[in-house]
Amino acid sequence: MKKNNKKLAFIVTNYQVSIWPLCMLGEMIMYHFYKLAGKNLGGEVISEWSKRNNRWAVNKKLYDVGINKLILNKIISNHNWIRTTIKKILLISKEFIEFTQKIFNSDLSKKTDKELYRFYMEYRKRFINAYIYFWFPNSIESINNRFTEKLENYLRLKLKKLNKIDQAGKYLSVLSSSLKKTNREIEEIKLLKIIDIILKNKVINNLFVNKNINTIIKKLPILSLKINKLIINHYKNYCWLPFDYDGPAWTEEYFVKKIKKTIKNKVIPKSKIENITKAKKKLKKLQKQFSEELNLNHDKKYSYLFELSRELIYIKDFRKDILFKSYYHIDKLIREISKRLGLSAIQVKHILPQEMEAVLLKRKYNKKEINKRIKYSILYYKPSSPGKILKNRMKIYTGITAKKLIKEKVFKEKYDNNINELKGQTAFFGKVKGKVRLIFTTNDIVKMRNGNILVSPSTNPNLLPAMRYAGAIITDKGGITCHAAITSRELKIPCIIGTGMATKILHDGDLVEVDADKGIIKILN
Repeated sequence: MKKNNKKLAFIVTNYQVSIWPLCMLGEMIMYHFYKLAGKNLGGEVISEWSKRNNRWAVNKKLYDVGINKLILNKIISNHNWIRTTIKKILLISKEFIEFTQKIFNSDLSKKTDKELYRFYMEYRKRFINAYIYFWFPNSIESINNRFTEKLENYLRLKLKKLNKIDQAGKYLSVLSSSLKKTNREIEEIKLLKIIDIILKNKVINNLFVNKNINTIIKKLPILSLKINKLIINHYKNYCWLPFDYDGPAWTEEYFVKKIKKTIKNKVIPKSKIENITKAKKKLKKLQKQFSEELNLNHDKKYSYLFELSRELIYIKDFRKDILFKSYYHIDKLIREISKRLGLSAIQVKHILPQEMEAVLLKRKYNKKEINKRIKYSILYYKPSSPGKILKNRMKIYTGITAKKLIKEKVFKEKYDNNINELKGQTAFFGKVKGKVRLIFTTNDIVKMRNGNILVSPSTNPNLLPAMRYAGAIITDKGGITCHAAITSRELKIPCIIGTGMATKILHDGDLVEVDADKGIIKILN
C-alpha cells in the first residue's frame, strides 16, 4: 500500500455493529455512487471496528466539496432530477422489500448451501443498488450540514428585517418538518386503536389489569381469538421497527407489556390519537403563518427548498425503515448460515461478501481470524475512478497492522475542553435546564431519568426509550433530516443537532441550559 500524505479524519461513529452490512455501504460510496451523482466519494477511506464499535475516516475536503456541493447544485438547478430520484427511491424500496420478504418467508432449512449463497449475494447486489439512492439524503448534508446551514442562513437574513433573528431555529424547525406520519406514529395509532377495543371488553380489560404478562399471553387466545389476532398481526407488522443492523426486534411480549402499561396509566386512546392529528394540523397552520410572514410564496427558490426539506425528512426516515426491515428479514438467512457453519450470527457478519463463497460452499474459514476482526480490524477502500474495477479494492486488516495504518493515515482531532458554550442547529425549539447523560448504546439507557439532557453522537430507533425520558436532545452529528431531528419533532422535545463535539466536551452529571430556539448549549457547572 502506498503511503499517502493526505490525512483522513473520523466523521461517523456507529455503536454495536458488525462489519456486514456496513462494508457494502462503503463499497457503494466508493465504487457505485457515480451512477447517481456522476462521481464517487474519492480518495481513500478507512472503516474501523473495535469490539463492534465502528468509525469511518475520510478525506473531509473530498467528501464536503466533491460530493456535497455537487448534489446541492443538482437539487437547486435540476428539479426534474430530484423528483426522478425520489420516485426511484420509492420504487426501489418496494422491489427491495419484496425480495427480502421472499427470503424471510422461505423455509431456509430446506435450501442447499448454493441456494443460500445465491440469496446472500443477490441481497448484496440489491443492497448496493438500493443504497445508491438511499444515500442521496445524506449526501445533501455532508459533514457540515450544508443544506441545513443554507436554509438557516436564509432565515436569519429574512428574520433580521423582522427583528426576530433569535427565532431562526424555531422557524427552521417548523418550516422543515414533514406533515406525513412516520411508521412510528402509524404504529402508535394502530396500537392505541387495539387498546381502545380492549377497554371496551370487560373480560379482556380485567385480564390486562390483573394478570402478569405470561398469563395474558397464555389466556388471551382462549378468551378472545379476535383481539389476540389483532395483537399478533400488529407484532408481525411492526416488530422490525427498532432492529437497526443487528437487532433485536420487538417481541410479542413487548407489545403486551406496552398495552398493559398504557391501560395502567389510564391513557384514553381516542384522545391520544386526536392529539397526534391536532399536532399535525397545528404544524400545518404554523407553516402557513411563517411562510406568509417571510413571503416565501414569492421566493420560488427557497419555497422549493423548504418544500424539498420536508420531503427529504420523510424520505430519509422512510428509507431507514426499509433498511431496518430488510436487516430483520435477512437475519433469518444469516442465522441459517451460522447454524451450518457452527458460528454465531455475529461471527458470520464479520465475513466479507467476497469470502462467502469459499466459507459457505467449501467450509474454508478461520475462527481465530474472524474473532480477531471482532476485537479490532479495519477495512481499507482504495480510491477508484467511476466504473473502473480494481482488484483487491477493499482489504481487511487486523491487530497491530490495522492499528499502525490508523496511526499512519488518520488525523486525531483535538478539542478545547475549557469552553462553556456549544452551538449547533435547531431541530425542535424550546428552552430547558437539566443534567447531562451521555447515551451511546442501549446499555446506557438505564442512566436516563425524566428531564435528563440526552447527549449522543447521533441517535437511532434503538435509543427511542431514552429519548422519551429526555428533557432535551443534543447530538454531535446530523442535519434537519437526521433521526434525532425527526424524532424530537414527534416527541416535541427541544433538540440541537450538529454540535460537532458535544460528546467530547460534556460529561455525565453536567448541568446545562439548552436554548434550542437559538441553537446554544450553556455549561452551568
